[in-house]
Amino acid sequence: KNTYSDEEDKLIIELDNYILLSPDTLPLGDKNKEKLNNAILFENKFKILIKLGIAYWKNLNLDEATLTLEQAFVQISSQEGVFQDEELQLLHTNGIDALFEIYMIQGMFSKALGVLHNLLQYSTNNPIILAEGLYRRGYIYRVRGWYDHAVVHYEKAMISSEKIDLKRLIAVLYREMGIINRYKMKYSEAIEYFEKSISTDPFDAHKAYYNKILTLLDLDDVISANETYTELELYEQERNLDSDYRKLSKAILLRSEKRLQPLAHAQEILIKMLDPKKYPDLIIQQAVILNLIDILVEEMKIIDNESIQKEMYEYMAKMFDTARKTGSTLLIIQIYLFKVRMHLYNRDIEPIDQIIQDLYQICEELDIEDLKSLVIREEVLIRSEIDKINEGTTKAIKKEDQLKNYVINMKNLFQL
Repeated sequence: KNTYSDEEDKLIIELDNYILLSPDTLPLGDKNKEKLNNAILFENKFKILIKLGIAYWKNLNLDEATLTLEQAFVQISSQEGVFQDEELQLLHTNGIDALFEIYMIQGMFSKALGVLHNLLQYSTNNPIILAEGLYRRGYIYRVRGWYDHAVVHYEKAMISSEKIDLKRLIAVLYREMGIINRYKMKYSEAIEYFEKSISTDPFDAHKAYYNKILTLLDLDDVISANETYTELELYEQERNLDSDYRKLSKAILLRSEKRLQPLAHAQEILIKMLDPKKYPDLIIQQAVILNLIDILVEEMKIIDNESIQKEMYEYMAKMFDTARKTGSTLLIIQIYLFKVRMHLYNRDIEPIDQIIQDLYQICEELDIEDLKSLVIREEVLIRSEIDKINEGTTKAIKKEDQLKNYVINMKNLFQL
C-alpha cells in the first residue's frame, strides 16, 4: 500500500470510532446529547472527513474524495462561529481547495458555482467562508475567461479578507489579479501584483515567482526573468523547499533560449517530474506534459522529423492516461482537440470530422454544457483553418506557430 492508502485506512478507523462514541450511542438525555454533539462535532467528525477526503484526492480516488468532502461541508454549513480553531481554518481551506481542484479538472464549472452558492448562504456569521467563496467564484470566472466578472469578485474578496487580516488569501488574490493582467497583456501591472503577493505572505510565494517569470518572458526580458528565478531559488533554500514551480520555471527559462542543447536540458528536467507517485498534484503533471509538448514544438522548428512527432504523441498518451485515471473530462477533451491540431499541422484533414463528432458525443453523454461550449468555440476556429488549407491560401497560419499557439491556449485553460 502507498502512503495515502495507509492514511485512508487510519482515518476510516478514526471515523468508525467516532460513530461508535457519538452522542447518539451514549445513554444521555436529549439536551445533553445535543450539547455533547455540538462540542465534539468539529473536533472529530469534520476534521476526519476533511482529512479523509484529501487523502482520497491525493490517492486519485475522485469519487470517494468528492463524496467525503461534500459530506464534510454539509456538516459545516449549519454551524456558526466554528472558525476560532486555527486547525479548523486550515482544514476548511485545504478541503475546499481539494474539492474545487476536482470540480475544475473535470470541467464542472456550474457545479462548482452551485457549491459556492450553498456555502455563501452561511457566510453572514463566517467571514472566512465569505472571503473564500468570493475568491473561488472569481476564480471560476477567470478560468472561463470572464475577466471582468472575476475582478469584481476578487475585489469583494479582498475587502472581506482585509477586514479579518487573511494575509494568505490576500496574497492569493494579488497573484490572481496579476494573472488576469498578464492575460490582458498589462505586463507592468501584472508584475506589480505578483510582487505584492510575494511580500504579503511568503507561504505560496513560489507560485507568484513562477508567474512573474512567465510575464517577464512575455516581455522578452530574459535577464530579469533569470534574476527572479535566482530570488525563487533563495526563497526555497531559506525554507528548505524544492517546489515543482521552481523546476517548471527552470525548464521554461531553458526553453526560452530556443536552442537544441538547452531544450534537451529542459526536457530532461520535465521527464524526471513525470511520476504521479512522486508528484501527486495533477495540475503539475498536466503542466509538465504541456511544457514537454511545447519544447517539442520548438524543436520541430529547428529539426522537423518524424521522431519528434512520435515523441509528442507519446506525451499525449501519458496525458490521456492521467486524464483517464482521474476522470478529468476537461483534459480528455483537450487531448482530442490537440489531436485535431496535430492533423492540421500535418495537413491531414480527413480524420478531423470524426474526432469532432466523438467530442460532441462525450459532451452529450456527460451532459456538461460548459465543455460543449468549449468544443463549439474550438470547432469554429478549426473549420476556419481547414478552409484556409483547402483554399491553399498563404494566409494559413504557419504549421509550427499554429501548434504553439494552441499549446499556449491549453496552458491558459489549465491555469499553468
